Amino acid sequence: MNKFSSKLIFGTANLFTKYGQNGLYLDQKISKDIMKFAFKKNIKTLDISSDYKIYNEKPENVNFSKWNISLKITRKILNKLRTKNKIKNFIKEIFDKFNCKKIKYILFHHDKDLFTKNGKLFFEYLSHLKKNNKVSKIGVSIYNCNKLFKILKFFPIDMVQVPYNILDQRLIEPKSIKLIKKYKIEIHVRSIFLQGILVDKKILPSHFKNDKKIKNWFEYISKNKLNPINETFCFINNNKFIKRV
Repeated sequence: MNKFSSKLIFGTANLFTKYGQNGLYLDQKISKDIMKFAFKKNIKTLDISSDYKIYNEKPENVNFSKWNISLKITRKILNKLRTKNKIKNFIKEIFDKFNCKKIKYILFHHDKDLFTKNGKLFFEYLSHLKKNNKVSKIGVSIYNCNKLFKILKFFPIDMVQVPYNILDQRLIEPKSIKLIKKYKIEIHVRSIFLQGILVDKKILPSHFKNDKKIKNWFEYISKNKLNPINETFCFINNNKFIKRV
């Protein structure tokens, strides 16, 4: 696990708020303690969206400058970025907010946003920042790898964030792998626990109760007396195309 930890990105959706199937609320103290623990374990990149609480209500006494930032930009933000000057000011706000001189990853939160007028303008500006070493990689968060074919026809993205878990393995379909290899796309996966469903059957939503794959998964875990969290990490780590989790 220690070796694998450097591959992990800290998802911050649940920090300072309630999130997921179990609806667990993480207050300021718990959130900060978890961040400190993660950093000590060599998890040093934060996955943040512009609609997360950690972004909109910046917590006190959190030193973001020591973290790498992976930032997803939502449509709500993009709708305001109608000119290069507004984009320039927005980027300055990001650097000030996180007290950094460079952002590791900037992603479009939805693939459709890339094809809007504001999205295209924003992508052009991000490309400029990348050339000037202010942004390491430009990416997009998608729900289906089929979207990649259309995106790569028009946008030379560097990385993609996509769901991947024991129930959703579209990432490893031959056509997806072929595209990833051809364009040398860096793959980040999310939803590996499916909001906790795959590690705690007590929180299964009603529409998953009779799912055959879910039943088989928990029967396998129970029969072999395995830890579902460890098994999930092993499953993810066996995919050589996955760069970050």
